[in-house]
Amino acid sequence: MSETFERPIVIGYIAYDRPIGAGGRLGASTSTLLRVERRPAAPAMTALPDSSEVMRTKFGIDDNTLALRAWIKNPAHVQDLKDWLAIQGLNPGPIASYVEGGEHAELRRKIVNAFEINGGICGTGNY
Repeated sequence: MSETFERPIVIGYIAYDRPIGAGGRLGASTSTLLRVERRPAAPAMTALPDSSEVMRTKFGIDDNTLALRAWIKNPAHVQDLKDWLAIQGLNPGPIASYVEGGEHAELRRKIVNAFEINGGICGTGNY
């Protein structure tokens, strides 16, 4: 197969690295970009969970939870959030945990500020 392209041409992809543990169990993903740029991943991203470890989320909603729930109803916003989380060195997979989890209140505040989300259904936005 041969094809000629006009210059310049840019080829790229978004990738994540995932460690493979005992029994083929996949660990948390880490942005390949972080590895290529030799930037450290968040500590939770580097360790493969123990096979007996269970992920538990303590739920605790706040105003930012309500705003994010409304905002992520738009699929484009979900992808924007996943990309932003990856850039922050966080696993983009557990969005529901980030939106609903009591331990993620500060992260929610950062997301709302980063995307200038102004409250959605509980505020003045039209999400």
